[in-house]
Amino acid sequence: MAASNALGGAEEQIAKGDYRRANIRLRDGLESLGDVFLGSDVLDDSGQRLSAAASAEWDEKLEVAARLRQSTLADRLSHYAQLQNLRKCPTPTQSATMDLPL
Repeated sequence: MAASNALGGAEEQIAKGDYRRANIRLRDGLESLGDVFLGSDVLDDSGQRLSAAASAEWDEKLEVAARLRQSTLADRLSHYAQLQNLRKCPTPTQSATMDLPL
């Protein structure tokens, strides 16, 4: 997934101290992920962190902006992974008819 690759690449850039490139990768990753991480039970308040990141970047506080975006993208990817796992779980009817080892 492009968002996961963007996060990995950004983490490498952060480790090198290249916060400008890290921010570019993280913005791209967040954009590519979009809102697919949202489920009906997910309360997403990460927009506040992204607003703070944009403000920090405007003030040339690139490390702060990168770290805010990094944590936001990581959280959103985690929510996405959880949502995918929930979709793979069997329904109650399916689980009742599955052969389980005793």
